Amino acid sequence: MYVKIYVFPKAKRGEVIQKKNGNYEVYVRAPRECGRANKEALVLLAEALGTKKLRIKSGHKKQNKIIEIYD
Repeated sequence: MYVKIYVFPKAKRGEVIQKKNGNYEVYVRAPRECGRANKEALVLLAEALGTKKLRIKSGHKKQNKIIEIYD
């Protein structure tokens, strides 16, 4: 299963918001450097979805990402 997310780095608080179209907005406190925002986004999204098995399928260096949920 895949979900689309849009990551907002350097936000004031960490938060996941589901949009009406099924996509997610993920606000992370970490900056973009060294993949820290990606790591924090995956942790926040995993908590929101109730799973631990997530990986970035595409968009490693972009704000728009496709996340794969696998078992």
